Amino acid sequence: MSQFGWDHLASQIHVCAAATPDKQALAKAPGLSGLSSSLPYIKNALYNCSIIDAADCEHANRIRERTGIMHRKVSNKHTQSPRDTITRFLKQIRAKDILAIIILAWTIYPTHPAVSAETRKEKIVADARKLIDKEAATPSDLQKAATLLEGIQSRFPDDVRIPVYLAKAHYLMADSEQDIDQEFPYYEKVGLYARKAIEINPNRAEGHYWYGLFLLKKAQKVGGLQAFFIVKDGIRELQIVRNTMPEYDHAGASRVLGLLYCRAPEWTPFGNIDKCIQLAEESIRIAPDHPLNRLYLANAYKKRGDKEAAIREYLAILPKTSILPTEERGEYVQEIISKLKSLNQPENRDKTNLQN
Repeated sequence: MSQFGWDHLASQIHVCAAATPDKQALAKAPGLSGLSSSLPYIKNALYNCSIIDAADCEHANRIRERTGIMHRKVSNKHTQSPRDTITRFLKQIRAKDILAIIILAWTIYPTHPAVSAETRKEKIVADARKLIDKEAATPSDLQKAATLLEGIQSRFPDDVRIPVYLAKAHYLMADSEQDIDQEFPYYEKVGLYARKAIEINPNRAEGHYWYGLFLLKKAQKVGGLQAFFIVKDGIRELQIVRNTMPEYDHAGASRVLGLLYCRAPEWTPFGNIDKCIQLAEESIRIAPDHPLNRLYLANAYKKRGDKEAAIREYLAILPKTSILPTEERGEYVQEIISKLKSLNQPENRDKTNLQN
């Protein structure tokens, strides 16, 4: 049979197969994965061409003529036995013709659709993560990443990375400098996605990390006695991260807990400057190049009155600010210089460190 003949046959097989009443079975027809997995599609096509009304599938006789199956034509008054159709087809068609039909069937129904879906998912997750983790990610970047991930979440409900990245994106969307009531809708979504991540895999630290941050923001909004219990829950979540994945978010659990103990009033169970310094030092041991870790430690030394230690840490931060986004770098440098001046640090020494 010529190439044109096979091309024409392919379209005819497709038309007849599409006429099958069993649409679900047709949708699941395999592609080219060997003769045994491809023939069912071909058999199904011929079978349906033999039992349906000739008016519904006028190509039935043409298919049989092309494949050399010379039996009675399909009509409204007579239907060919499915067994006879398949037997005649397999006996009379040549080996090379079978191969050609298999190739055509594979072309019509590509193989392994699940693998393709998995590949698409991985690309979407990678693109979203790139947007979230990029230097100076804008609100538009973060919203685009969230939209990408929300678009696939229902199709892949067991992939814990999706709610984790969604929690992180919404946390970064919120402006910590603004009023907590205004920004709390973002934090509520952080809590929602973090809980989802914990439900999928309670042993993954990332979900506990973002849920802990959500609880601390919730305590800030609620205030009063109720906030005391919410903070305790938040500390428990961050302790899980500290014990199982301490390096996550540049030692984020140690850094956040240290900041909590430093900023909390001393009359509360959480106000403890020594514990604050212990946790800040821990964060530096884990992630020494992250400027926030050293900044919080320097602030803790300053609050405790350890002037020399505070100056040492402030000066150590300056060379590391180069890894920060351009928009943040200037603010950090100005804050450090201001704090050094408050500690009577000579201004020329500040400038020397900035040049270095």
